[in-house]
Amino acid sequence: MQSTDLKDNIVLRLSDLIKTYPEDNRHPYQKAINGPLWKDDEIGKIYFDLMRNKKEYAIFDNHLQNLGNGASNTTIQDLVDWTINRARTVGADKAIEELDAYVSSTEVKVDLIELIVGVYLDCEFKFSNGVRFTSPNNISDSSLASAICNESFGIRTPLPQVTAVSIIQFEQPINHRRNTDIESKRVTVELPNESLRAARLCLSLARPVNYGVHSIASGVVAPDNLPFVSGGQSWSIIPFKHPPLAPSVLKIELERANQILIKFELLQPNFQNKLLIPLEKLNSFGSAESLVDRAIYLRICLESIFLTDGNKDQLRYRLALRAALFLGSTLDERRNIFKLIKDAYDITSSAVHNGKFSKNDKIEILDKAAKLAQTALIKLIEKGNVDWEDLELEN
Repeated sequence: MQSTDLKDNIVLRLSDLIKTYPEDNRHPYQKAINGPLWKDDEIGKIYFDLMRNKKEYAIFDNHLQNLGNGASNTTIQDLVDWTINRARTVGADKAIEELDAYVSSTEVKVDLIELIVGVYLDCEFKFSNGVRFTSPNNISDSSLASAICNESFGIRTPLPQVTAVSIIQFEQPINHRRNTDIESKRVTVELPNESLRAARLCLSLARPVNYGVHSIASGVVAPDNLPFVSGGQSWSIIPFKHPPLAPSVLKIELERANQILIKFELLQPNFQNKLLIPLEKLNSFGSAESLVDRAIYLRICLESIFLTDGNKDQLRYRLALRAALFLGSTLDERRNIFKLIKDAYDITSSAVHNGKFSKNDKIEILDKAAKLAQTALIKLIEKGNVDWEDLELEN
């Protein structure tokens, strides 16, 4: 009964606070310098004491709160601010209901997102592994929206370089620990980064080889209804490749990418991991980096596809032979592929060893070799692992 009375009192005081302070339009600097509007208000002080005295909320009192594999310090003042901000949107009853649902749970659903640059979508799409590709303008949850937008004076505008977002939901264990308690156990979360990566790279396979799909950062973002009170975001930077100018991604390309992804996920994990190297390098070829850098990415891609068995004899010849045998159906096709890959090897050698091309290098060959690499990767995903020495001996 006492607990019910305390909750009712908390809701009542919270209702009074949002009536008194229905909004806070101060600049973030003002908020940081002057503190919360309610700090000198008698109702605010009473509400603060009620929140501090509710034992279930003690996990916010100078504790570290995990989000992803990071943690932020929390205080009861942070919690009070979160409930006030949330109550302005959903009402006092609902805000406290959401808080109580959180503190009585062992895990909650949060989002892992990647910020994609230079890719414009004709439509939103959900891949078979749960990854959703969408436009920043389609994000309705304010926590997600603020993660991908500039915000000043209450007006949000998408960051100019972020043109698409990939999102996947996962279970976040609820973990609070005292920041002074070095013995308390930190929870390590297995983030579904590989699901985002696989969807992005399969999409790059379904597009023309010069149009890679590039991201600048990934982050864990808690939705609005969860009291992650110190911002609700945890970020890491992804090595960035400048995107090329590219046409919008078509629905048919997204559907084709999903077909490739379904087959990719049926492969053995070791083979998946092996393919991620050439997939990433081919995706980097489809960037706006210098042509020398792109040639180096292509060289690594080709070697990662065809020279993975450790045989280091006659690399140029063996690379070209394996590509010809794997991709050619007729003798003439194999001869053409054999010559093209040898020429591409020579051109990429100029990039690797000299940092520039020679005047005799026919650099247009690079695009043709990249298309062959793309075809080979799709074939490997669809057919499975290949024993390259067996392929040579069988022919």
